[in-house]
This record gives sequence, structure tokens and C-alpha cells, in this order.
Amino acid sequence: MSLKNFHIIFILVCLVLSAGFGFWCLGTEPGKSVEGSLFMGIASIAAAVGLVIYGMFFVKKAQKENL
Repeated sequence: MSLKNFHIIFILVCLVLSAGFGFWCLGTEPGKSVEGSLFMGIASIAAAVGLVIYGMFFVKKAQKENL
């Protein structure tokens, strides 16, 4: 497996885990730490969006430079 393929797979795994954690945080029952769960959920979803953007940038750059 090339380093490029590993990087793409690693980005996808991180994306799935970040989005899953974010939706899990947003779906928890209100309890003692509602603000903490809301913040972590929004931050995780934002990280997932950032990973999508970074992944698209990386794939485009890898194709352009023929990595």
C-alpha cells in the first residue's frame, strides 16, 4: 500500500469517527453537561467538514503531482 493510499484511508477513517462522535454527542439526552455535549458535537461535525475539504484538496494535489 502506498503512502498516498494510506493517507486517503486514514482521512476517511478520521472523517467517519469524527462525524459519528459528533452525531452521538448531539443525540445524547440532556443531562448535567448539555453545553459540553453541544460544544463537542458541533466541534466534531466541524472537524468532519474540515476533513472533507482537506481530503478533496489532497486528492486533487496528489493527482496533479502524480503521486
